Amino acid sequence: MSLYRKSWLFAAWTAVVALTLVYWITFLMELLGGAVLLVGIAIAAGHSLVAFFAFDCPECGLTIFQSRKGFWGTFSLWPNRKYGHCGRDHSLVD
Repeated sequence: MSLYRKSWLFAAWTAVVALTLVYWITFLMELLGGAVLLVGIAIAAGHSLVAFFAFDCPECGLTIFQSRKGFWGTFSLWPNRKYGHCGRDHSLVD
């Protein structure tokens, strides 16, 4: 499976979690009570860390969700098929 497809599956999973957040919060409130805020922060931070560190370009090492290298490089919720920094096509299977 290509890096692009893996990152799209992760982005789709994150969208499903975000769209069903109301149900997750209700479930966690019943289960954990007042600690649901800390659990919610941990879930959001975990998804962010996975997006930034698990889907790296094999050539330049930057995340596939980053548009370009540098201080002003922007991040996207959706992965880039062709990376702007090194030009690698991430839809190809290695």
